[in-house]
Amino acid sequence: MSRKKEPPPQFIAVTADEYELTLGAFDTVKEMCEWSGHKKFAIYQSMENGRILRKGPAKGCKVLRLVNGRYITGVLHPKPRHKKK
Repeated sequence: MSRKKEPPPQFIAVTADEYELTLGAFDTVKEMCEWSGHKKFAIYQSMENGRILRKGPAKGCKVLRLVNGRYITGVLHPKPRHKKK
């Protein structure tokens, strides 16, 4: 019998050097906030702009998110605020 495949974690914290070693893997931003001691806004800013976190256990880390089977950082695409005419 084979085991059921578990989905990979949606967010990971990696070192901000050339090796990008994984320090933590999380399914939700809330879990990452509890581990790192940051607010959700700081986590989302780190993902969006590639910023490095500056305090707590995640000091010196970048946050990556899972998109189409790959972990990436970069600009998040927000929903438009106004309807186009």
